Amino acid sequence: MKRLTVNSDGKWQLNEGVDVNDAIERLAKYEEFQAKMIDSQGEIVEELAKLRAEGKEKTVQYRELFTKKLLTNNVLAFLRYHGIKED
Repeated sequence: MKRLTVNSDGKWQLNEGVDVNDAIERLAKYEEFQAKMIDSQGEIVEELAKLRAEGKEKTVQYRELFTKKLLTNNVLAFLRYHGIKED
């Protein structure tokens, strides 16, 4: 990934020759990714609860959703650790 920013003495700045619109577009993509991950997490939790209520904890669908939930949790934890995700 081509870096658009550089940290100079604790202050973030655009790299030389980078258009501010390119930086804004990339930031927007990260924000959209984060929002989709959060939405997906809520949908997964609801679907898992539905399957659990139906007694389908041993199904492939349940196990795949549970794995997806763990993956999503890890991504959101990573974002939060790096100060990207706001609670």
